[in-house]
Parts: sequence; C-alpha cells; structure tokens
Amino acid sequence: MFDKSKLIELAVKLYKKRAEKVSEDSKAALELADKAEEKLESKKSLLGEVREELKTFFRLLRSYYRGEYRDIDIKSIVLIIMALIYFIMPLDFIFDYIPVSGLIDDVAIVLWVLSKVDSEVKKYREWESQC
Repeated sequence: MFDKSKLIELAVKLYKKRAEKVSEDSKAALELADKAEEKLESKKSLLGEVREELKTFFRLLRSYYRGEYRDIDIKSIVLIIMALIYFIMPLDFIFDYIPVSGLIDDVAIVLWVLSKVDSEVKKYREWESQC
C-alpha cells in the first residue's frame, strides 16, 4: 500500500503550478473538464461514489469559466483543477493501466481535494439546485 499523506504532498508539489496556469485560461480549464469527463465515462464501474464528486467538479468548473457561477475562491478552483489534471494523467504515481489499483491514487487525490473544498462544493450544489 502507499502512504496517502506523502502521495498528496507530492501531487500538490508537482501539479499545483500547472493547475494555477490552467486556472488563468478558461479554454484550457474547459478542455480539462472535458478530458476528465471522458476518462470518467471510460471507468464507469471503478470509481463508485467519487464519480458524483468528479461530476460536480466538472459542472462547477464549467459554470465558473462560463461566468455563470463566481462565488468560489480561486484557490479552490486551483485545487479542483489540480485534482482533474492528476486524474487524467495515465502515468501518475500508480499507473492507471494497472486494473483497479491504478485508480487508488486518483481517488485519494480527489477525496483530499474534496475535503479542502467541501464547503465551496456544497454552496455550488445549493446554487445549482436553485437554477
């Protein structure tokens, strides 16, 4: 097994700068959401409850970059982007090509980011339900 805290620390170190750059480019952010959604659809049976969280990340990013929803801190946007970058990378800490176990690290990163942006995601879902 792997040390989840070390994984998260390393992922943040490696992917945060890239996520900050993507956060400044709406086209790149929307393309990232599309790529991550494609990957999610190809892994339908493997991601359980994380699927819904990822789908919320996709919708939130799209709403943000289309200017429909702006009630979120840019730091949270950067973390969500970082999680999606990590998610779409096939050669991350545990290669996604390894059946089932290749997604364990992806799930850990997504859940860690969710723990950091949970209140923002809840606000977004509330806003979304009122639209």
